[in-house]
Amino acid sequence: MRIALTGKGGSGKTTMAATLARVYARRGFHVNALDGDPNPNLAAAIGISDEDAGRLRRVPREAILDDTSDAAGHEQ
Repeated sequence: MRIALTGKGGSGKTTMAATLARVYARRGFHVNALDGDPNPNLAAAIGISDEDAGRLRRVPREAILDDTSDAAGHEQ
């Protein structure tokens, strides 16, 4: 399953992403939460300390954009 959130600044994307990540993780799903914002706050929103957030692995933009499937997983 892939979930992407978009919207204007201040519309609650980070809050919604953090909430969804926590809910799915508590239900036993393996969750990868990616924050593409130039000022990332998702780590803090899901309870990761600033120190631990600094040690998180950065995902290269190309690694994310190489996928040619749409949100439903269909090849484009």
